[in-house]
Amino acid sequence: MIVLACLLVGLGTSSVIGLSSGPPDCILYPNHGVQPQLRDWRNYFEVTFHRIDQALLLDPRNLTGRVDHHPNGLFVTISPKEVDREPFPRYIKGFALQVMPNVHRGHDDIELPMIHRNRKLKLLSCPRGEHMIAHRNARPKKRVSFFVRSNLDYQSRGVHRFRATIVEDYNTIWTDIVF
Repeated sequence: MIVLACLLVGLGTSSVIGLSSGPPDCILYPNHGVQPQLRDWRNYFEVTFHRIDQALLLDPRNLTGRVDHHPNGLFVTISPKEVDREPFPRYIKGFALQVMPNVHRGHDDIELPMIHRNRKLKLLSCPRGEHMIAHRNARPKKRVSFFVRSNLDYQSRGVHRFRATIVEDYNTIWTDIVF
């Protein structure tokens, strides 16, 4: 009986595809065996865009005097919202983002020039050439952020360039987050 129980537990855990160090493949949907949340993600997470110069990330106080005051990209931040009547704060434990193909005229291709310096996110090497980033570890995060060169006005034009998935915990997954 004990052997059977151990075998069932072992089989159940070996079918999980996903790692605390990020997805093992270029996938947006974790294979946790749970359905994604059906509620509107905008009620629980906030995506903000800050127009900045890339040099500001390396020199936030502009001590060198070399940070241009004209923005050359967007600093994108995704963070959980505080929701009334919820006893615990939300965190982001997993995150995956895919750059959607550029099908709109007048928009530059997405470049993520500073992602190699990001402590929470990493660039994935995708076999079909997709541009994807994902979490480096499964530690709870109050926010994740990244810098996108150019594309300063894609959002104001109503163009969606990113599709993301947020894993709040193993059983709570938010998919089809498009911005």
